[in-house]
Amino acid sequence: MSKSEQTAGDNSTQVQAGTVNNYYNTTNIGGIDETRARDICKEEYAIAKANWTHEAQGIAQERVMALEDKIMPKMKQHDEALRIFGDPAFQFVIRKAQMSAASSGEERDLDMLSELIVHRAEQNGNRERTLGISKAIEIIDQIPESSLVGLSIFYAISRYVSNAFDI
Repeated sequence: MSKSEQTAGDNSTQVQAGTVNNYYNTTNIGGIDETRARDICKEEYAIAKANWTHEAQGIAQERVMALEDKIMPKMKQHDEALRIFGDPAFQFVIRKAQMSAASSGEERDLDMLSELIVHRAEQNGNRERTLGISKAIEIIDQIPESSLVGLSIFYAISRYVSNAFDI
């Protein structure tokens, strides 16, 4: 057993411990500005790009930046404070969207990804919806446009509810 000594002057606080574990729970009350949101996107992109070759990173960077430019204005309309960017689950979805954008690069896919990201932010807390959105983000580059149109029509018809009893 070792002995430790501390000395301090007037109005000092001393703490001595063998092991100190700090667990910080922070809540982002004030929100995140656009610069920090873009930094979060860059941090997530750094994780995603680790799986790509040096040659692919330049192309991926352009596509991911185009996606980010589409996402930010829409997200600011949804939530001016951009608080959702502080949520780890949302950050994971951003990374998935960046990976899909890098694999596709088609303008319609980038538009769809940006809409899905906003919809994901709106549905935060609804597990069923967020799961569906997350999966759609993963496979956006694998679905032909004709299938997307068909799925959209199917979804619209399945959600249609008549308010009138007489056709």
